[in-house]
Amino acid sequence: MKEKTYDKRPDIIFREVAGENLLVPIRGDLADMRRIFSINAVGGCVWELLDGQRSMKRIVEAVCDRFDAPDPDQVKADVLAFVSGLLEAQLAFEVD
Repeated sequence: MKEKTYDKRPDIIFREVAGENLLVPIRGDLADMRRIFSINAVGGCVWELLDGQRSMKRIVEAVCDRFDAPDPDQVKADVLAFVSGLLEAQLAFEVD
């Protein structure tokens, strides 16, 4: 069974502003500040890795390597929760 992959929506841009990682939808009402999402460094790393080709396993491995995480199972749970939030906010999508 093929592991699910996810990708970023093309109408979302990632910007670092004053040390904050922001996801900014470039659709709809751009003046609506409620549609800008602030994410931490790990979230920014996951966002960069979402390319529609990397499996969740590879993303978790990359996050563990980059942040020297001692508990891969916790990282996996956190990454899956983060991606679930991205899907719910329509910032990412599952690739078929």
